[in-house]
Parts: sequence; C-alpha cells; structure tokens
Amino acid sequence: MSPAAELFTSTFGSGEFAEFSAPGRVNLIGEHTDYNNGLVLPFAIDARTHVAAARNEDGLVRVVSAQRPEEIRTLKVADILPGGEDLGWAGYVFGVYWALVDAGHSLGGIDLAIDSNVPVGAGLSSSAALECAVGLAMSTLYGHDLPLADIARLSQRAENDFVGMPCGLMDQMASATCREGSVLFFDIGHDTTENIPFDPSADGLAILLIDTRAHHALADGEYAARRASCEQAAAQLGLNSLRDIEFDDLDEAMARLDDDVLRRRVRHIVTENRRVENVVAELRGSGASAIGPDMTASHLSLRDDFEVSCLELDVAVEAALAAGALGARMTGGGFGGSVIALVPLDAIETVGRAATDAFQARALTLPVLRTVSPAQGARFD
Repeated sequence: MSPAAELFTSTFGSGEFAEFSAPGRVNLIGEHTDYNNGLVLPFAIDARTHVAAARNEDGLVRVVSAQRPEEIRTLKVADILPGGEDLGWAGYVFGVYWALVDAGHSLGGIDLAIDSNVPVGAGLSSSAALECAVGLAMSTLYGHDLPLADIARLSQRAENDFVGMPCGLMDQMASATCREGSVLFFDIGHDTTENIPFDPSADGLAILLIDTRAHHALADGEYAARRASCEQAAAQLGLNSLRDIEFDDLDEAMARLDDDVLRRRVRHIVTENRRVENVVAELRGSGASAIGPDMTASHLSLRDDFEVSCLELDVAVEAALAAGALGARMTGGGFGGSVIALVPLDAIETVGRAATDAFQARALTLPVLRTVSPAQGARFD
C-alpha cells in the first residue's frame, strides 16, 4: 500500500478509494516567457505528488497531507470561494475544487490524502504537481472525463484567482501533459504543444539538478513585479504581449522605451524565446550535446536582464561550468531554487562535488544533487 493510501485509510477509514499522481517539472529553457505568451520547453521529473481520494456524502472537502499528518483541513463545499481566510498549502487543493465547479463541473464531497516527494521551494513546481494531481482526482471521481490540458488550465486558474499567485501556464501544462522521454514544446500564444524526444544519455550526457536550498517564495511580490513590468512594457509598445516582438525588431522596440529596467525585461523575453527555438532545432538536429551554450546564455539573461537570480544560483552555475558542464542555468521562477547542468555521464560526480565545494567555500547551505530525466505527466495510478 502506498503512503498516500495508508494515510487515507488511517484518516478516513477503510472504504474504497482511487489513486492519482502528477509530477514536478524541470524547465530545460524558456523562463518567464509563459505569461508573455511565449515559448517554453519543460519536462516532467520522477518526483511526484500522490493522491488517494474518494467521494463522500457529507458535503465536505477534507484534505490531509503526509507532510502535515496532524492537520486535517475541512471546508463545506458551499464555503469554497476565493477571498477567504489564508488556507496555506491547502488553498491549492480547495482552489482547484473551486475552479472546477466555477467552470461548470459539478462536484460533491471528497476526501483526499496527499503524499509528495516533490521538494517545496526548489523551483520544481510542487504547487502545480499538487494542483494537477487533485484536479485529476476530483474530476475523475465525479465522472468528468476532462482532457489533461483542461486540468492544467483549471489548475492555473486556481493558483491565479484562488491562491493569488499570477503564474503562467507552463508548470501546470508540464505536470499534466508531459510524456516520458520527451520535453514539452509549448507555444503559449498559439496554444500548441508538441512532445519532442529528449534522451541526453544517448549522447553520453545527463541533466544534473542542483537544488541550492535557497529561499524560493514567489508569492512574496517579486514574481508579480516581473510580470507587471512585462505588461507595462507591452502596453507602452502598444502590444498584446511581448511575444509580439520579433527577434529582428528587438532593438527598435527597446529604443521606444525610456526606462532601462523595462528595456532589459523586454530583451530577456525576446531573446529567451529565440533560445527556445534554438534548442528545439538543436534537439531535432545534432542532439542534446549542442544545447549547452543556449542554457548558459539563458542564465546570464535571467541574472542580468531579468534580475531573478541570486548568489546560490550563480555559484552553482559557475561551479558546474568550471568543472566541465556543457551548459548550466537556473530553472524555475528564480530568487532561489534549483540549477540544471548538462554534464557528461562520466563527469556527474566531478561536477556535483565542485558545486558542493563551492557552496562550502562560501559558507552556504550545501546543495542537494540528483540527476533527472523526462517522466510521465499526470495519471490514474
């Protein structure tokens, strides 16, 4: 019996239940482009959020987490509305319930037991994994056969309008729809997705994840400020979004802005979209060994133009590159979290040790290291 199943039985009794799960994600490239209608290239990882769930006839939504087993959060279904008390982590669960109902999908009472090994605050989309797992559970148990992409969109709405985090759609779409062995090429503006085969090991490479264990709390205002600056720049340029700027027109667009911060935000978004296009072409052509320079260029842009890096992320990138990584970049929204490095298989230990030594030399909390490869998205277990 899985930990989520054991928690369900110990909390709600031994009745029938079903199990669902959704993964965290790593973004190979394409950062902060999603809320600008741009291009992203994430893949799901093998760290997952598991949910054991069953309908109840009590008109209640009850949720418990293995990470906080002493706390059962309960709301009447009629009381699940945005703008109420701060529900903490459970707000993501109740928010998905609200989003489903608000979209016209009838639901009743439901009991949910949750267990997750997606690290929180590591830039790996633990919130999206939770949202997509419970969204699949709720919709399935009440007979709504929703496409996984719809569950992703409803999960995003929950995070935007219920939790109050103005995230783009990338994280939820990755958690819901990624396929094992592939990266998801998601064009947000055109609403198209394509799973592109991605097997670094075929080129003698691996993706090493360096979790810096630095603070990662995007809801504290910095993420929202970056989004607002992009929207401000688009408005000043008379555009619907920064995606509307072609790469060859970047200099002209920047010249029309009188604020240097806005110019740098625009430059990151436009050049990052180009880097995603480059990486897609490289994966379709010469393979994973060619993508390193674009990964590193992405990090420099995020550090200098978008200003979402931090000491720990920069130290990890610099150490990885110096130890032989072909490319490295922060992944996720920034302000802490994780770095991914493209490393030769025979250099994984060397690069990991270099990152650890660099953190130790600066008296930083030591990072957590793991290799990651593309995994399956949300599923009925």
